[in-house]
Amino acid sequence: DESSDTNDDFDGVDIDYEGEISDVTVGDDGVIVVTYENGMQHTYEQPVDPETGEKKDIRFTDSSGDMWVVDSDVKITKSGQNNGNNTPDEGSQQQFTIEEKIVIAVLEDFKTRMEAWLEVHGKGPLSDYEMMWVEGLPGCLPENAGFVDKVYDYVDELLESEAKKKAFAAKVQQNNSFLSDIGQNISADTEVSEIERSLSSENWQQASGATCKQLLSEDAITSEMIVMELEDCPDCKLVENA
Repeated sequence: DESSDTNDDFDGVDIDYEGEISDVTVGDDGVIVVTYENGMQHTYEQPVDPETGEKKDIRFTDSSGDMWVVDSDVKITKSGQNNGNNTPDEGSQQQFTIEEKIVIAVLEDFKTRMEAWLEVHGKGPLSDYEMMWVEGLPGCLPENAGFVDKVYDYVDELLESEAKKKAFAAKVQQNNSFLSDIGQNISADTEVSEIERSLSSENWQQASGATCKQLLSEDAITSEMIVMELEDCPDCKLVENA
């Protein structure tokens, strides 16, 4: 997932990531911790010049072109790729419209809630905290572990691809013009992780409902519903062969 590379006039160690980095921190012990958007982490020791023994700068660049530099004084600086000379990477969040970001934020929320539900489904007795997970399953999904697992995999695959996220969001927008209305009061540079708190509870529920309805209309999901003969899903619209 990573490769070392040296380019431009940066005098240090370059590490490129095939993926999105959400944060870079340095612990009290001097160890650098790189956190992916999916929660995974990698740790690094600050590189040292073999001749002088002094610490060297290290730069992490993700697939969106965002860069984090940890300098020899262990100071962290973040910058974006889009500085005038470079073409922004396809994966850059700046490439998403606010309506697309709303849909992506809902998908990420669904993924988290489905993962938590699958973790505790069928187990017992449950703690109060685990009960919250049980009750957190998106309301449009049936409480069927096999089906939820399929939807989870589908959403996970969607979120891995910038093109798929855009295509799915376009389908949601096509039938839900209100997304443009509720997005008007949100700054265009708002990050996906900030979308939910930027919307009212009512608008978030609207966006969630529209996104879930589209999920259940996707061919791969509809076919799973038919195969599993799901009947305990009030919002599931089964497509019968005429």
